[in-house]
Amino acid sequence: QLVRQSVANFIDFFIQSSLVYIDVILLGVLAGATQVGLYQAAMKIVQGLSQGISILVNLILPRITRRMDLSGWSAKDVYLVYLIFMLSGGLLSMGMYFSAEFVEQELLAGKFYGLSELVGGLSIFLFIRYLGAAGGMLLIANGDKKIRPVVMSIAVTLVSISALYFVGNQGALGMVYSMVLTYTFIAASLLGCVLIAVRRRPRF
Repeated sequence: QLVRQSVANFIDFFIQSSLVYIDVILLGVLAGATQVGLYQAAMKIVQGLSQGISILVNLILPRITRRMDLSGWSAKDVYLVYLIFMLSGGLLSMGMYFSAEFVEQELLAGKFYGLSELVGGLSIFLFIRYLGAAGGMLLIANGDKKIRPVVMSIAVTLVSISALYFVGNQGALGMVYSMVLTYTFIAASLLGCVLIAVRRRPRF
């Protein structure tokens, strides 16, 4: 049982790592180092703002797990978790979107031309990432560790295929489109799994 769990954890970690790095690898192969540099400069902003996900998970996960253990799933609990993540992700995404021009022109002195366009697209990606994190956290609270690796495996395939089209036509911006599409799939899939879990495990 321990070996099986260790293997499952390793597979989950490998798939998660693949999804984190595959965008840069694909962009480098399909569009070159210049586009990678522009994309990574924009992604650093996303990575910084994504730290809020870890904070929210650390604050909410223990509490929601105890509530589910004591009284089962509640649609109200699910809505509350999603509302918290939506508000947090929405506020950060709007701040990121409206400050994109300022960051490019004032802070970076125009060194990364076209960065504001990428940041605008990635602000949508950031919001969707928060929604996906809400679903992933709720499934973890429910003790379901099998669904997420399957969803992530499909996501790796999706980002690889979509990047061939988007990046080939639009470079770094195309990679942003590919990531938005992929994480929309992840967020929608996890939400569907959460809704199914609510029906299967109602409040006592």
